[in-house]
Amino acid sequence: MRLKPATAPAAQPVTLGEAKAHLRVTAADEDALITALIAAAVEHVDGPSGTLGRALVEQEWDLLLDAFPCSELELPLPPLRSVTSITYVDERGATQVLAPDAYDVDVSGPRGVVLPAYGKTWPRTRAQRNAVTVRFKAGYGTTGASVPAAIRAAILLLVGDLYANREAQGDTLARNATVDALLFPYRVLAP
Repeated sequence: MRLKPATAPAAQPVTLGEAKAHLRVTAADEDALITALIAAAVEHVDGPSGTLGRALVEQEWDLLLDAFPCSELELPLPPLRSVTSITYVDERGATQVLAPDAYDVDVSGPRGVVLPAYGKTWPRTRAQRNAVTVRFKAGYGTTGASVPAAIRAAILLLVGDLYANREAQGDTLARNATVDALLFPYRVLAP
């Protein structure tokens, strides 16, 4: 299972204005720096390599598989918003689009699940790498305001730490117990 970004989020979970208010900065001469710090803080928590293991603002991903699973497919990066398409390489080597009525999408659980529709099975695929591509949208919504307040607060604290401590402090970002406490309920644990 491999993930490839298809469409980046249209916004950050916190705005430049929110970060400047948090930092108590009124001048515009450090806007570029603060924008970069927001991006660094978001990268630290968002996406497959982030500490949360989830998507924050809506983004589109391709999940690449060598074959369909035996039953249901649990999608990474909760919360799942929708499945855009499922394509696969059939046994003859032709790329096919799986009809939306051939599968069901369940977004009600902690992780989104795709499974064959009632009475249907996954089609057979050619034995090759990346034979199946599931394109899906994940995230809390299309704006930063849709991201839970605790995550947004943790991002602002990270921005504050990065802003106040611009010089190297070691090999890693310093731990902040408040950030950890705010983010803990949202961490995706391995199944």
